[in-house]
Amino acid sequence: MRNGVPYWVLMLKSILMQLVIKVW
Repeated sequence: MRNGVPYWVLMLKSILMQLVIKVW
C-alpha cells in the first residue's frame, strides 16, 4: 500500500501540529 502518503504519516503530522500549537 504505497499509493501516496500513508495514513499514520497524516496522523503524526496532525499530532505534531497540535503539540506545536500548544507549546507556542
